[in-house]
Amino acid sequence: MARMKQFKKPRNQEKISMNKTKRAIFTLLFLSLMNAAVAQEKQETHDAPAPPNLPSVAQRYIDFYSSLQLDFAIDPDSITIQPGAQKEVRYTLKATSKQGAINISYEGISCDNRQKIIYAVGRSDGSWSRARSPEWAAIYTTGLNLQHANLANGYFCSGNALSGDLKSILKRFETKQPLDAIVR
Repeated sequence: MARMKQFKKPRNQEKISMNKTKRAIFTLLFLSLMNAAVAQEKQETHDAPAPPNLPSVAQRYIDFYSSLQLDFAIDPDSITIQPGAQKEVRYTLKATSKQGAINISYEGISCDNRQKIIYAVGRSDGSWSRARSPEWAAIYTTGLNLQHANLANGYFCSGNALSGDLKSILKRFETKQPLDAIVR
């Protein structure tokens, strides 16, 4: 009997086949990682507080602090006191540069531990962009970000406690009579 010659795949076809397999595995791995990341982002978004509607130009802001580069104002209608042990006050802050650029953010200050957090930043279209990883950070009375020290010491906090109810906090802004402002 005549022996039939067996055909072998050329080596380059084996490599092509392996490359396709590797690509398919990599693609599946990548898609599963992306799916996990999206699921985690949805969970984190679910836990973050919903920012209020971005104040329009027609709404009023109350100036409370000016640095060499920026003027800071707060939307009194956005101020809320959160229930719970952390004694957190949330608010919408407007920072205006001397050249006229405006930044708006939705933030919180914890009187309990003297920390601040940024939950969202306003977009030019009037919507909010949630902070990617909102984290609590210490409030310092020196250096940059003195606006937070002025809010905490002058309006929101008395020691590690709230400095009164919402009505008394709003009155301090309206009358421009802070408890103990840190002006530098």
